[in-house]
Amino acid sequence: MLDMNEILKKVGITRELPQWASNYCYEHIPGYVLPEEPTEAEISAAQEKFRVQMMLVEGNEVCPRCACDNETKRLEDEASERYKRSSEHEKYNTLEKQSVFQDETIMDATFENYVLDANQHEARVHLQKVLQALEEYKQGRQFNLWLVGNVGVGKSHLSMSVLKELRSLSTSCVFIDVDEMFRRMFHAMYKDQESPYTEAYFIELATKVDFLILDDLGAETGNINTDKGASDFKSRVLRAIVNGRQNKSTIFTTNLTSKQIISMYDAKLADRMLKNARAINYVDTLSYRTKNNMF
Repeated sequence: MLDMNEILKKVGITRELPQWASNYCYEHIPGYVLPEEPTEAEISAAQEKFRVQMMLVEGNEVCPRCACDNETKRLEDEASERYKRSSEHEKYNTLEKQSVFQDETIMDATFENYVLDANQHEARVHLQKVLQALEEYKQGRQFNLWLVGNVGVGKSHLSMSVLKELRSLSTSCVFIDVDEMFRRMFHAMYKDQESPYTEAYFIELATKVDFLILDDLGAETGNINTDKGASDFKSRVLRAIVNGRQNKSTIFTTNLTSKQIISMYDAKLADRMLKNARAINYVDTLSYRTKNNMF
């Protein structure tokens, strides 16, 4: 009588099948079988019942069940690693793909190209404060950072530089120009209902990322030198974002003073934005956009 290997050879399959060995593997007792404190007899009976016969593979005795479990674990680990790399890649690209700018050249901002004149003492001191805040963020500390001052002193440049450093830690980061966010939102509401830039889209985006910049807060209300306050709708959106980030760090840039913020937004929103906050206030630094103007 032909054995299985002989039968396979007849149909053109020359590789021999593994042969059964005489030994058994006793490592596959299901967890539910034994009581909490089993006796030796109970263990021995379970081992006999759930034993798995070994096989000879290239001269070695192998438990097919162990081999199957090991291969399953290897494939699961590979899939987990692929998912991890994909997730890290997605987080890294969030800054470029989902940030909202009025001036997209801000994406070029880095600490390396933040150039200061020798006489810009205040800006140099504040740069060190920003770098200190960055180091604390890297250490896992959570706080809101406010960069406050007139237009053109480098607030947006520095905040973007911080995000670029933080995203190397496998964190998700987004830069949102507040005025541009609301412009896109209103466009989706009134002119293009197919647009993805809805209220819900921005709230989800701003609350899910690890680090967020809300750039130029206050510009969405118009001229900040008036007593005009934020509309109920804008306050509602900002409140949803800030409430959703209570255990995360947010960087704000603004031309507003804390007094103006409290006046412009409702009390709860202002309180949440200013809670657990640090401020870097530019008073003497000149706008790099206008300091060389000829008239």
